[in-house]
Amino acid sequence: MSTTSIGMQEWMEYFKQATREVVASALKFEPPARAEKGAKPAPRGKAGVPEKEVARPGAYIAIMAEGASVHLGLTATAEGCRALARSLLGLHPTHEISDQETGDAVSELMNIIAGKVKSRVSERDQLLRLGLPMFIQGRIQETGSMERQAAEIEVGPVPCLLLVYRNKRQG
Repeated sequence: MSTTSIGMQEWMEYFKQATREVVASALKFEPPARAEKGAKPAPRGKAGVPEKEVARPGAYIAIMAEGASVHLGLTATAEGCRALARSLLGLHPTHEISDQETGDAVSELMNIIAGKVKSRVSERDQLLRLGLPMFIQGRIQETGSMERQAAEIEVGPVPCLLLVYRNKRQG
């Protein structure tokens, strides 16, 4: 099996499920509420790009199969990343946290979530491997050969963006 035999929307659904599971356990936040009908569209930033997709820090990790990979990302505002890090580390919301601690904690959070995604997909491919998580301060610039799926999700009180990337010509 190749990671391309799983559709982008399916990867995103696994990612959302895993994120919600981690939110309910490791972060001790309440599960996110459902969006109300008629909710306002996301505010737009420069050049019509959704504000939530403007260069924001986040953690990314690859799930690799033979000759193919899918990359998962979780982004938030800088303050949102600090709130996620404090929650994972069990710190009070007013506790000061360094950029290094924030990056390490959000990367570990991404690692936990990706492990749960991998577990959901491993029934189809038991040879999947996780890469190392990395924390990036800006937005990933995808090329024309990449597919991308994005979804907004509330991680406790933090609005986040989940991202799935892969090469269109894999498999």
